[in-house]
Formats: sequence, C-alpha cells, structure tokens
Amino acid sequence: MLMNSFNSKASKAVLLRSQPFAMQGQMIRKFSIVAPQSKMHFINHPRYGPVYPIVCMNPKEIYFKSAQAACVSSSLLNTSILYSLFIQPLFVPAVTAVICNPLFALPSLFLNYALLQRYWVYFMSRSYVTSLYLKPNGKQVIVETLDGESKTVNNKDFFKADMVTNRYQHRIDIYHGANNYLYIRGNSYAYDSHILTAVLNNDFIDVRNVAYDYDLTKEFTWDFKELVEIKKRIRAVSRFYRPSLGLFAKLTSRERFEKAKERGALRSSRAVLRPFEVFSYQPD
Repeated sequence: MLMNSFNSKASKAVLLRSQPFAMQGQMIRKFSIVAPQSKMHFINHPRYGPVYPIVCMNPKEIYFKSAQAACVSSSLLNTSILYSLFIQPLFVPAVTAVICNPLFALPSLFLNYALLQRYWVYFMSRSYVTSLYLKPNGKQVIVETLDGESKTVNNKDFFKADMVTNRYQHRIDIYHGANNYLYIRGNSYAYDSHILTAVLNNDFIDVRNVAYDYDLTKEFTWDFKELVEIKKRIRAVSRFYRPSLGLFAKLTSRERFEKAKERGALRSSRAVLRPFEVFSYQPD
C-alpha cells in the first residue's frame, strides 16, 4: 500500500515537472494598482451616478459633419477639374479657363489632400469618443461616443492602444472586444493622461485616494506669533506691462490720486438717500 501511494505521488511529480509553464501560468497572477497623481473628484452622472471624468471632449469644437462635407465637396470639385483638364470639359469655356488654371487647380488639390489626411478617420467604421469616465470600482470605464452609444468596458478588455501623431492630426486609437474600434482626437476640457494611460495598460485604479486622505488642519502647528510675523512681512511684486495708451492713462491717474491724497484734497461723492421709506426689506 505504501509503495503504491509512493508511486502515485512520484507520477504526479513527474507530470508537474513535465508541464512547468502551464502551472506557472495558472499560479502566478499579476496585480497592478495605479495611484492617482492628485485627489480624484467624482461627479454625478445622470445615468451611472458618481464617476471620475478621464476624457471629456469639448462639444463646441467637434466638427464631424462639417469635416465630412468639406472632404466630399473638395473631392468632387477636384475630380471635375481633373476630368475637364484631361478628358473632356464639363463646364463652359469661361469657367473651365478659371478652374483648370494651375493657380486655382494646384491649391485646390493640396487642400483636398490635407483635408483627407486630417479627416479620413471620420469615414472609417470607428467610433468617436466624446467622454470617458472611470467608475468607482476602479476597474471599469464608461465610454460615450458621438453616435449616442454609451457602454461599460472593463479595463482589461482594452488592447492595441496606439497614439498617432503627425503634421495633420493627433489622435489615440483604442480597440476592445471584437471589431470595436474607438479613437480620441480634438480639444478637450477634461483630460487626465495618467489615469488614461493606466486604463489603456489594463491596470487597476486606486480610487480610494488613500495617499490624499488626511486632514490638513491636524498638521497645522503654527503659533500665533509666527502668524503675526508672517503677516507683517512686506511682499514686493514686480509686474511688467506692455506700453499702451490705457496703461499710461492709469499711471497718470494713480499719480494724481497719490498727490491728492498727500494734500488731503480727496472728495467723496457718496450721499445719503432720503426718504428712507422708499426702501423696504425683502426676505429671501
């Protein structure tokens, strides 16, 4: 019996030794917790409750349809110019002489090329991210796109994040799930690059703000005498202004005020308003 048990244990040991990588992959788990660089302030989302804004694009500067219309119209115009120039004129001779002129055709072609290089991503099957919020659990984000879709995505589901920077545009490509393509571009009024990098690296975010959870008043140990000494200190601030007529007028007015103050010639235009019955107290 003892020999049979020993042989069974030996066979298990040989089996584990023959599969080291599989066992290592099962037993080793990676934990990556990213602490914020400053205290995280959560806002109240009308649908999801308290969330932390990672990226919030400025809706006033999203020209999605205008950019598409500009690309399509410029492409049609340049196509008609090239067709009229090399195949058959489409317009009357006066118009053809103007639009087929190199002084008009070359800048138009360059403008069309620049528009396509800048906004070609608008014509692809990708979603424009307008808002990206972090949930209080620190491992999920809320993705809101321009097409009106809003969904919750796990941090570990993001992959193949890439930053594209060239002379025409600056954007961030994000992939998650199966055939779900997102991109971030444009101007934003809320952008936390540290948290965004951690989310795209599939890290867990410490939303408890432990590093910033302390009371500042308990560490305030100054005495009254020290506060008085600090208050008595004279602070000299130097400012440099650009010369202008308004600035010279302000300086002249200040010199007159100082001279009138020294002479005691300052006058007050304040006067008592009567009768007092005209005014009444209005409670809130």
